[in-house]
Amino acid sequence: MDSTWIEYARAMERKDINYLLKHSLDSIQCVDCQLVPDNNNEYYSAEFVFNNHLNKLMHLQSLSDKKFSTYWSDDKSTFYVNYNVKTKNAPEGGYNLIFIFTNRKAQWKLQGMIVT
Repeated sequence: MDSTWIEYARAMERKDINYLLKHSLDSIQCVDCQLVPDNNNEYYSAEFVFNNHLNKLMHLQSLSDKKFSTYWSDDKSTFYVNYNVKTKNAPEGGYNLIFIFTNRKAQWKLQGMIVT
């Protein structure tokens, strides 16, 4: 999990759109991104997100040099990458930034990002 994530995070930082598209679902979840005004949709075309709003998906300037934790789903078909982000702007002093990967045809693909 960790090596898959680190490689993906570095591709995000490099803005390697080809890599990101190859290793993501066609539509990805981007909760709280609000990429389209007056639209409550959480799912967007991966190509649209990566070409126009990669910074909103990343949420942070850099991901590969920050501490993170990874977790499996019970059936091991999904894994989660969690960043505990401290900020004075959040009601509880921080939030969790979670990236979700799912296994499709023996390959890990980004399913989306959520904030809790």
